[in-house]
Amino acid sequence: MRRAGWKKTLTLLGDDFVRKIGKNFGIVFCGNSASAVLGLVSFTLMARALGPELLAYFALSQAYVRIINDIFNVQTWESMLKFGAGETGSKKLASLVKTNLVLDLVSAWIAFGFSLLMLQGVASYLGWTDALVTVAEVYIWVIPFTLTTLTIGVPRWCDRFFLIAKIQFGVAIIKVVLISVLFFIDSSVTTFVAVYVLAEVLLNCTLIFFSVRLLNEKLGRRWWHSTLQLDLQQLTFLWWTNLRTIVRIPVRHLDVVLINLVMSVQAVGIYKVYKELIEIINRFGDPLNQTLYPEYARIIGRGQSDQAVHGTRRLMLLLSLLCVVIVVGLLLASKPVLTLFFGEEYL
Repeated sequence: MRRAGWKKTLTLLGDDFVRKIGKNFGIVFCGNSASAVLGLVSFTLMARALGPELLAYFALSQAYVRIINDIFNVQTWESMLKFGAGETGSKKLASLVKTNLVLDLVSAWIAFGFSLLMLQGVASYLGWTDALVTVAEVYIWVIPFTLTTLTIGVPRWCDRFFLIAKIQFGVAIIKVVLISVLFFIDSSVTTFVAVYVLAEVLLNCTLIFFSVRLLNEKLGRRWWHSTLQLDLQQLTFLWWTNLRTIVRIPVRHLDVVLINLVMSVQAVGIYKVYKELIEIINRFGDPLNQTLYPEYARIIGRGQSDQAVHGTRRLMLLLSLLCVVIVVGLLLASKPVLTLFFGEEYL
């Protein structure tokens, strides 16, 4: 029985589809894991320096910005991968990239404008202090640089997963160094948040720069002069993918705001620490999603639906085993980790 189990596992790993997913997942995961560890160090230092109440300012500002961004900023990277997967003509690809990028730019600035206009009303309703509003005003500057066609779509369309991993790791090092300096000089919550914003903007700008270079190599330097084309199929796809993002807001971001309505600000800071630890699970899910999507787009675009179903069954078995290991590890490690790194006030 045991030998049969090992045989089955080796057979799963030997599948071409699963093996390619595993390779790309490993690259993205290693990059994400390295940057996530450094990110957790940055967050830990900030949590210890600020304490639960001021940490809540960061958590609420971040939640507010992400909710507004998810509602108004069109996520175009999936469209880029889906409709660009089977294309070989540079003109049509250039048109697709330009159309998605224009949607990105317009919706990002719309989201930025709404975030500024709505802030005072939201702050008044939730009873936010002037200091918290100031922190939110700083965090809002992340939105204009969130252009998913260039920060997610193009690098994955070109299979440059290692490039993404290197950029993420480099920015994470810069962030942890800056946060460490702030930790030792007793800085304000606004300064800590400004460093977070700077790191996120730097990450997005670097990815945008390299994506433009990749587009120049693949499509020529005049790709931006292509015509805009948005057909009904692409419009419908964008509608449903963004509706899915909006529907997920309560689970992903609104919980922090709801806790702020029914509990103290200090409780929000404590909850944010727990949520950040649980985000470790997403360090596995996000790289997998990012590597699966391009491959599914390619094989389904070629009409190989049976291969997609076959590969999915194999992946589900492997992922189920992985999830059990992660959950057990978190259950065993959460209390000592909180006590050692964050402090007893977060228990």
